[in-house]
Amino acid sequence: MTRGRRPRPSQRGTGIRLHLWLLYGGLGLVAVTGVVWAVWWDLPGREPTDALHSLTQLHGAGGFIALLLLGSMLPQHVRFGWNTGRNRWSGGSVAAFAAVLILTGYALYYAGEDLREFAKWVHLLLGLGAVAILPLHIWLGRRSRAARAPVQPVPGQTRAQASISDARPAPHSTAARDR
Repeated sequence: MTRGRRPRPSQRGTGIRLHLWLLYGGLGLVAVTGVVWAVWWDLPGREPTDALHSLTQLHGAGGFIALLLLGSMLPQHVRFGWNTGRNRWSGGSVAAFAAVLILTGYALYYAGEDLREFAKWVHLLLGLGAVAILPLHIWLGRRSRAARAPVQPVPGQTRAQASISDARPAPHSTAARDR
């Protein structure tokens, strides 16, 4: 017997749970190491130490994991959400934050000294903002999915009767357009 939520038929055997846990782990590692880095070194203006070097390596490793897994979401998750019109603002914000964080992370290592200071502060501020925007996007997506969940029958009512009495066509269906 399995514990927890049973996967939807479209999720069975696809590794979606593993993908999500790896993504959340990589993003969590990036978030924790980034916040520690900001609070302990950047904001007080402390000098680099060996501990900072280790933290930088962890932050970079988490960033590569997150980059790989976020990129793997583009063909299905992002395209599906965009085409159905669900969570476009929060999803677009997550994508924009990720794109700028990737570019500023690259600039921190490979840009000249004149651009590096600017990239550092943009990366820091957007990184702290991403710690809030991604959980918001996840929460909005789960709330949106729950609102579209199939209607459960009340005692004494069949599933077909429940779906007829509470039927709401999806916004992108032909029934919604014909009203």
